[in-house]
Amino acid sequence: MRDGKPKWLFVDMNAYFASVEQQVCPELRGRPTAVVPVMADSTCCIAVSYEAKKCGIKTGTKVLAARRLCPDLQLVESRPALYVKYHKEIIEAVNTVLPVEQVHSIDEMSCKLIGRERNPDYAVLLAKDIKQAIKERVGKYLLCSIGIAPNRFLSKVASNMDGPLPTSKRIPLINQVAAGYPREFTDLDYPVSIADEYIHCPDVTDPDAFAARVVGSSMEPTYREGEIIVFSPLLPTPSGSDCFVRLLRDNETTFKRIYLEDDGRKIRLEPLNSEYEATCVDREDIAAMYAAAYVMRKVGD
Repeated sequence: MRDGKPKWLFVDMNAYFASVEQQVCPELRGRPTAVVPVMADSTCCIAVSYEAKKCGIKTGTKVLAARRLCPDLQLVESRPALYVKYHKEIIEAVNTVLPVEQVHSIDEMSCKLIGRERNPDYAVLLAKDIKQAIKERVGKYLLCSIGIAPNRFLSKVASNMDGPLPTSKRIPLINQVAAGYPREFTDLDYPVSIADEYIHCPDVTDPDAFAARVVGSSMEPTYREGEIIVFSPLLPTPSGSDCFVRLLRDNETTFKRIYLEDDGRKIRLEPLNSEYEATCVDREDIAAMYAAAYVMRKVGD
């Protein structure tokens, strides 16, 4: 019988490769850092530190573009053996608090909660103990997010929010996003999370989440004019994602399904309505892409 209590705790190491490098190399601490497979401008960043993310650099950003965004960027060639070594030490640290039930990747693992561990408040204390164990036994520059939920999938989602899966969040409703051709974005003067109107959305705690009304018909029939879409900057934007896209050109925005082409150097903006044509833009001409998390529509629509 399902009781809604948490059953899984999911540990997700943050910016793992870059964090390991900052743990090992004191000169990288506090500085924008990117890990690359080879030292060449033609390659891409496979991991970036928090400092680099603040400059707009993401995993997959080409080195040449990353240098433009952050001239002070520190590049480090990937050291797989080192990351495996720290991976094993992190598992040992987590095991001192809860047994690791399954290792999902080099930077992700989950623990099954039983008995009193399923009490939400107690599970939060266990999560704090895991963070402390990693800090003391492995290194204080190795940070992690921990999600707590009734199943493994939701606990992984909650790890992006760092805590138990919540129930509601006040989401700022910004102007509009064109499901048609790019249009000027007019809310750039608002501080983050500030708007004239707000909505409540279940299970969203991303502090930078926002919502926008759809204008136009190019994303029909999946999304219709007037519907409200919630976008989460925490979500990944792989090929095939439906995204709010902000272009560098005059801060124009559009809502399209994105496809990565030419090894990610080109982004195809694909409408879902066959009456509209797709457009292709250089990745360097895109300021940001945010994945759709929820669509809010009236019952019966």
